[in-house]
Amino acid sequence: MKKIIIVVLVGLLLVEGGLQLLARRLNPYGSYAEFFEMSKSRIRGSDPSQTIFFVGDSTIFGGGASDEKLFSLPAQFQNLLKRAGSVFKVQNLGYPGTTGKEHLEVLRLLPDKAKVVMRTGINDSWKRHDSYKIRVFGQYVEFRLLKLAMILWYGWNRDANAESATAGYNDELQFLATQKRLDLYFVDYFLGEKTFMNSYFEGASNFIPLAKILLDAGFSDPGGFISRRFLSFDLVHANDLGYRLQAQAVFNWFAQQEKIGLEEEDIVELAVDDNALQELRSNLKQWLSRLKNTKESPGDLFPFVMKAAWQVYAVTGDQEVYDLYEALGKVYVFAFHSIYPITYVLNRQDTMITSDHYEADETRLSSEDINSGFQIIRVLRHRSTHDYVTEYLEKFAGIVKMDRVYSDYTALDPPFPLELCKKFLMETGFPKERVKILKSWKTFFGKEFDLGQVAPKNWEVCGGS
Repeated sequence: MKKIIIVVLVGLLLVEGGLQLLARRLNPYGSYAEFFEMSKSRIRGSDPSQTIFFVGDSTIFGGGASDEKLFSLPAQFQNLLKRAGSVFKVQNLGYPGTTGKEHLEVLRLLPDKAKVVMRTGINDSWKRHDSYKIRVFGQYVEFRLLKLAMILWYGWNRDANAESATAGYNDELQFLATQKRLDLYFVDYFLGEKTFMNSYFEGASNFIPLAKILLDAGFSDPGGFISRRFLSFDLVHANDLGYRLQAQAVFNWFAQQEKIGLEEEDIVELAVDDNALQELRSNLKQWLSRLKNTKESPGDLFPFVMKAAWQVYAVTGDQEVYDLYEALGKVYVFAFHSIYPITYVLNRQDTMITSDHYEADETRLSSEDINSGFQIIRVLRHRSTHDYVTEYLEKFAGIVKMDRVYSDYTALDPPFPLELCKKFLMETGFPKERVKILKSWKTFFGKEFDLGQVAPKNWEVCGGS
């Protein structure tokens, strides 16, 4: 019995270790523990009397922007403060995927009377059971096995317990804000979909009604959906222009309220001008140049280049840029084996199907395309900790099929173009043209793919092709 327990424990430790390594490899933002320690350092290095702290999730961090450090809401808000001659500096304490519990932890680190702009509640519906983050010797450790177990047990949907948890979170937030005498402002989610905290702040003097501001300014349709021109390719986060509009709207709200040293004469035009569009094209050009010339891992750069390409297309409708975006996605999938471009496209498709607002979108996929993407997800699902197979079986029942059987491709070592893998083509039934990327590879990297650097195990996995 003791041997069985030891074997089980060792097995769990090995699985946990594997999940930790996978999460570190796939998460470009670092772990929550690293973020928490970084937040401490940033707060200690700030002058509390001249700092505005932005606290929240990926929509504060800058998820969807081509470069979070330059184009997030806090970063572009800082630019506006500088132009107005304000002495205030901005600290971005947002982190992707965080919930109210984690935002409270950040607020507790802040000095008394700190000025805080906060967006919270978006992730609380699907991530409310986050006790998989445990303090060990004063440091946060995320236990991935425990996280998976909680997701499987509790599911992703909001229920009565979650509503109660939100009410409890609000009580704790208000108590903490009063105790620390925080100058706290709650900024609405720009898409106009209520976060689970809106009902507690809406109408209050410290509520920044961002969605309404953008709607009234003509950047949203009557249903409250912001124009796609200002969205990232996942249609959940803003792009660079979307964050620019948010920064302008929040800045103007403070100026109208004559807070943080701003006055009505500081109000800026809520608009996207030709200079902004030129910045987008210049930014895309820089990312493409970086992809071609950098010594960084190219696989890590692709999401950012794709974001830059998508927003130029979304704003201009330039078909050449859309073709470039599609080519980037193909290389990212079929050479670096990332399934994220596919899941983003499918998420976009799901939004289009369920919303009249996106019904006429020309980038919708056919059932055949959806199923093709699903088959790639099945083959490469080991590249993600999320169970996209189950999710898309539910979302696209009757479209996606499970009739094909695939070999184990977990040992494939990217970059490796799947058009070279005969077994992959045979098992998926894909024509070679569908996965062909070598021409695009040469375009993006300025040189042909080097077959001499392919790991021998790739040829073994592909059946000696």
